[in-house]
Amino acid sequence: MSTKPSTLSDWLEGARDSELRAALTKALGRPVEVVAVEKQQKPSIRLPRRRKMSAPEQEYGAILRDLFKGATVLYEAITIILPGGSRYSPDWLVTRGREILAIVEVKGRVKLASAARSYTAFKEAIGMLPDWPWSLAEKREGQWVISTPKP
Repeated sequence: MSTKPSTLSDWLEGARDSELRAALTKALGRPVEVVAVEKQQKPSIRLPRRRKMSAPEQEYGAILRDLFKGATVLYEAITIILPGGSRYSPDWLVTRGREILAIVEVKGRVKLASAARSYTAFKEAIGMLPDWPWSLAEKREGQWVISTPKP
């Protein structure tokens, strides 16, 4: 190789060159190997994705905006780090200025595998912050049932 390598592919091509590899082996005192990195071995970078609202969450969000006119109604606006280190984000946060008016967890008619886990996290968050205005909104047989769980 007569020119200085300028890109990674140039370096790899140079390392594949038998004369250069022999010179590197002699200089290092051990054999030099060129190993291709498999696609699955490359590190992946994942950016957090905003979770989509379920139909019941959308529906109850509209109800909250009607109930709390002039207040700020935010979807998954806060994340609480629970004692075990896991994270919990309530579905809805309703504020007016610095005052928290409501924190709502919404459960629809469909029981997903994650429903039990999120309900457990919800109860754990209530235990941590019992003075906050928590409520659970469940859709049962087409009607909303609102409860205030106890810690």
